[in-house]
Formats: sequence, C-alpha cells, structure tokens
Amino acid sequence: HAFIAAMQKQESPCYDCKVRTGCHRYIKQRGDSDLASMHLHLHRVGALDDKEKLTPYGEIARHLPQGGGMLIAKALEDGELTAENLGQYTELLASLTLARHKEPSRKGPYKFPFSPAPLEARLERYYPLRLFPELYDLKPRRYNEPVIKEFNPEAGYILHCWMRGMDYNELVKECAGEFFSSGDIMNLIYRVATHLQSIGQARLGEVSDMAREVRRNILRHPLEIAMNIG
Repeated sequence: HAFIAAMQKQESPCYDCKVRTGCHRYIKQRGDSDLASMHLHLHRVGALDDKEKLTPYGEIARHLPQGGGMLIAKALEDGELTAENLGQYTELLASLTLARHKEPSRKGPYKFPFSPAPLEARLERYYPLRLFPELYDLKPRRYNEPVIKEFNPEAGYILHCWMRGMDYNELVKECAGEFFSSGDIMNLIYRVATHLQSIGQARLGEVSDMAREVRRNILRHPLEIAMNIG
C-alpha cells in the first residue's frame, strides 16, 4: 500500500500514466494475496532480511517444518535452547505434538518447565490464524475463540518420565487412560523424535549432537523399530 501511495504522487512516473488505475488495482490485489501476506509475515518474524535472503533464524527454521518449528528455531537462534537444557525443551516439543483435547493420565507431580500462556501467545504470533487456519480449532468447546489445535502441556509429563528411564509398560500404566491409549503414547514419542531429528539435521553443533543422542534414547524398546538416524 505504501508503494501505491508513492506512485500516486505527482512527481511519480506513474502520475500521468493512462493505465495507472488498473495497474495499481492489480498491485493491490497481489499485495493482499495469501502469498504476499506470508511473505510479509516472514519479514515480520525475522526469517527474511531486506535483501530477501534467509536470516540465520530463517536458515534454522527451514529445517523445522513441524508444528511449532518457528518457535523452536527462535529459541535455538537466540541461544535459549542449548545442549544443556534440551531435556526441558523436549518436554516442550511433546506439548506441540499432542492435541489440546487429549487427556493423558498423570499419577505423579509434574510442573511443565515453561509458562503456558506466554508460550501460546508466541505460537499465535508465529502462526497467525489468517495464514495458518489449518493449525487452529475454529470452534473449540472450552474456549470463546479459535485456539491452536496441538498445544497440550500435559504431554510434557510423558516425555519427562520416559527420558528418565521409565519402562514402557510402566509408562503406559502411568499415563494411559480411558481416552488415551498406549498407541497415543507411542505416537507422541515418535513425533517428538521427528522434531529431534530435524534439530539434529540443522547442523547446530552441540545442540544437534545432543538432539541425536536424546532421539536415540527415546527410541528405545519397544520403539526402536523407528530408529533411522541416517
């Protein structure tokens, strides 16, 4: 819109152009398209620079296509996610891979290592509803407005137990319930492993090395059939 306004000034070469009206209407339509909006969004979140090149953050984000990947990429780029605290962030990855309406059981005490409300606000900033409607529950039963479908901090407890060596059968007894089965637990761990694989492939030094190690650890019996470090 700023471009169009500039072209309408008297000193502009467009000022006396006979096709100016139609041309500017075309430019505005293109500027209002989803593709243009996505392009502007990538600039706003810092993934593209003023030369239309990927920034260091954008380079990391391109390796993380999973839901919440832009959030994780920012934590990596800012040095918030390190090899030392990757365990806590693995619990965060779990929260990004479980549907909000799922209700895993939890028999022991647990504190999710992040504040859910600010975290969800950041997710909505990186994944606005207009550009990512498929990521939202548009008519949630418990909320007055659309919410991110896959954000469930209770999932962190499952990875918390599993990373600390709990036997799988015990994990099922601890976390499965009437509406949350052993298959749900297994699927959750596999999806977290996919996140870790992406971090491992991003070539981020110690963090990537640790991500590969954590992935090996969580894909132990009876999940080792998915082990394919490559």
